[in-house]
Amino acid sequence: MEFAVKMIFEVTSYASLLVIVVLGLAVIISMMGVFNIVHGEFVVLGAYTVYIMELWHFPIWLAILAAPFVVALFGARIQPTCCSYELSPWVTMSSGSSDLASSSSCCICRRKGSN
Repeated sequence: MEFAVKMIFEVTSYASLLVIVVLGLAVIISMMGVFNIVHGEFVVLGAYTVYIMELWHFPIWLAILAAPFVVALFGARIQPTCCSYELSPWVTMSSGSSDLASSSSCCICRRKGSN
């Protein structure tokens, strides 16, 4: 009985995490009209931050609190390079590694205001 209760909680927590990620992707797709894989990379970066901080013997609560700040700092660092460009009408998506899926390398971009 104890095992079943534990499994129910684990499945529920994992499913809720997936729902949060999918809802974030749905909001991005509906607002921008572009499937943005960077959203998933930010989720993985947060999970990796927690993992590394656990390896360095930080308390788990501190690792969970630090992960959003690390992701926000990373996002603030790359935002000027990615968002200073406007997507051209013919956006090309490629599949493959995460480097090919970032918004700066998979989309045909042009400077805002240029023709």
